[in-house]
Amino acid sequence: MAAWFTRENVCEAVKLVMDEGSEVGEQVRANHHKWKELLLSEGLESSYIDNLISKLQDMVK
Repeated sequence: MAAWFTRENVCEAVKLVMDEGSEVGEQVRANHHKWKELLLSEGLESSYIDNLISKLQDMVK
């Protein structure tokens, strides 16, 4: 199912998120901050690699 958006729809959505004091914008920025903190947290990459190695070792057993 295809969805079509007009230039005005996109403009309205961007303004809604970017406007200072916008409740939607505040929610988006807070969510962005949470994801940034998670993805930049120390040890995240190594924990994924450690988990992958463990699963590969289990497959070999």
